[in-house]
Amino acid sequence: MRRDEPATMMHLIRPMLLLVVVGALLLIAEHARSDSLRVHDVTGSDGPEVLLSHVAELEGEYANQFAKVVVGRFVEGESRIEIKTSSILEAIREKGGKLGLLDLSGFTRVTVHRTFNETATESEPDQGQTPLANVESLTRGEPVTVYTPTTVQSLIEQTIAKRIGIDVGSLKITFNDRDSGLLAKSAVAGRYEVQPLAEPTLGAVMFKVTGYHGTQAIGKGKTVSARVQQRVIAVVAAEKIGRGGMINRRQVRLREVLIDDAQQAYLGDTSLVTGQVAAGTISPGDLITASSVKLPIAVTRRQRVSVQLNNGGIKITFNGIAQSEGAVGETIEVQNAKTGQRFNATVVARGKVVAGDAIQPKEEDQ
Repeated sequence: MRRDEPATMMHLIRPMLLLVVVGALLLIAEHARSDSLRVHDVTGSDGPEVLLSHVAELEGEYANQFAKVVVGRFVEGESRIEIKTSSILEAIREKGGKLGLLDLSGFTRVTVHRTFNETATESEPDQGQTPLANVESLTRGEPVTVYTPTTVQSLIEQTIAKRIGIDVGSLKITFNDRDSGLLAKSAVAGRYEVQPLAEPTLGAVMFKVTGYHGTQAIGKGKTVSARVQQRVIAVVAAEKIGRGGMINRRQVRLREVLIDDAQQAYLGDTSLVTGQVAAGTISPGDLITASSVKLPIAVTRRQRVSVQLNNGGIKITFNGIAQSEGAVGETIEVQNAKTGQRFNATVVARGKVVAGDAIQPKEEDQ
């Protein structure tokens, strides 16, 4: 062994150890970023304590450590409370939670309705009063749980989610303020039937809401309008991108956005747009769709190009002059640099086109 061999080995080992440490740190950071909580708009709780798991959807091992953190409490006689997201975060912080390790999404406040589990139906009611759970069992024959629609609004929301096949937590459904009174009515203490006037989809939907007293309908029902949007993770612009500009990785981000058209061609991977050209000006925060980008021009007009002609299995290469511009995969017009003959060819690379077995001359050349 040479005298300098141990030093050489150390020079090789140190970079490897550094790479291992950096890789481990990146894995830990990536794992931490995967933990998230999404605050619901409306939910229910048996009470009297309201837990984090009641008001938010938790993802990740770290987030689920706080599932039983108390974020609110019903006082005697209350059937509904509102909890701000700031209060939820404060409760997590008080339990030692590091908010920097959690991705937050959803609503800025959540409405929590007091529901009753099956054990509540066994308790003796006050004289002259009927517990809501018993009313529910009489009117609908089902026990009330935290998953039971507690208002007309939540009943409509669950109907929409079921019909279009998307989880209600992935939807944002907004209503007209004029319908707020009807939407807030209890679907636990009363019986309501909600019927879509057309098959629900993303966008505008209309419902007919009919209340019942026993089996007797109350009036002819009222019409309620709603706007349905889906939460998706999609590519958006992180900064302004000018028309014709080449898009690079730092100019785009993945963000949660709302779409109201099932046919909207949003993109879920930044690699689908990097290296492409903006079809028009894109502003910061804009959703980038398939129509927002196009392939970069590989051949420009009047550019000298290499033409490969496949003729009966024999490949012939000669020079041509592009008569129009085109991206890879597009067909352009090319002129033979020597004969002047014009023909169509397909762009296959920058400055290179391929023609078919038989070059078809343009009509004006015939």
